[in-house]
Amino acid sequence: MDIEKKDTIAATMAAFMAAEPSCQDYPTYKALNDAVGAVHGLDKGKCQALAGAKAWAWFADTTTGKWRKATDDEFQAKQDAAAGKNNGGTRKAKVMSDEDRAALDAQVAALETVNNPALAPLLAGLKAQQASDDQARKGSMKDRLQAAIAKLGIDRAVTLLEEAVAAENA
Repeated sequence: MDIEKKDTIAATMAAFMAAEPSCQDYPTYKALNDAVGAVHGLDKGKCQALAGAKAWAWFADTTTGKWRKATDDEFQAKQDAAAGKNNGGTRKAKVMSDEDRAALDAQVAALETVNNPALAPLLAGLKAQQASDDQARKGSMKDRLQAAIAKLGIDRAVTLLEEAVAAENA
């Protein structure tokens, strides 16, 4: 597919995506970025026109084989998945300060009180930040397991895990 170069990378990407590129030719966001970057003379990996929320706005539709605008549910699923990657993924989640957490909790409470559907995406993003902070406060699974072993002893910790697995399989 020929990509028409516009004045800016963003304009080139917008025109390119409006043409519904093929998922087979461009299977990933990286492939889309590299194709547009090449038009502007950038090396592979140097163009990040589609990243984060800008990337989540697009969906590789396997039914049609074309990239298309993501539905609200598809966008939300990608946003939730990204929020979940903060702990246990490649990036380590950071615990918010108590002051920042209190401010975040106050914002969430205020938005829940207002109950305005137009503010739902903002509320969802703030709740994702809360969930990420909650996970970070718990610590990594490895840290939590080490703490349990230190408190209970290895034999008791293993027994409890075996009981939990047996109950799950029952």
